[in-house]
Amino acid sequence: MADSIAYPIVGAPLPHEANVYRALRLESFSPEGDPTEAHFIMKKKHRTEEGPSHGICDLIPREHAERLFHPQRIAKLNVSEMVNPSGGQSLSERGVVVIPYRDAKSDEFYKEYAEAHAVLTGYQDLTNKELNEFKRHLASLAKKALEADKSTTNIDPPKT
Repeated sequence: MADSIAYPIVGAPLPHEANVYRALRLESFSPEGDPTEAHFIMKKKHRTEEGPSHGICDLIPREHAERLFHPQRIAKLNVSEMVNPSGGQSLSERGVVVIPYRDAKSDEFYKEYAEAHAVLTGYQDLTNKELNEFKRHLASLAKKALEADKSTTNIDPPKT
């Protein structure tokens, strides 16, 4: 019974070789159809549970993730690439991590795949400039993921 669970349940940071799904809201694509920083809302005042939400690929089948997030698109991202931008300082060394995170809200959404929920956190201590660069980096990774995997969705992003 979900009421008997002591929330939140927070796990150790995901290993760098792990992959996660990120849902991309259709209204947040650029006019050219590319993912934007708006897919990665991160504020310095966020609590852990308010970080960008992800699904842990090893714990949720892709087909279920696609149904769960429909009509959004999903991008498969590698944790190491997320927290270690090429040419930049390793953000993981500064505490930016993806952690398993469960609470009543995520359990209700993920249902039988509740253990697959994870959040990005640790970005709260980045400078404003670093945070903006990090958002652009994540949007770029999402774009590459969508280009590499044309089967991520059965719909195209809106063209404006």
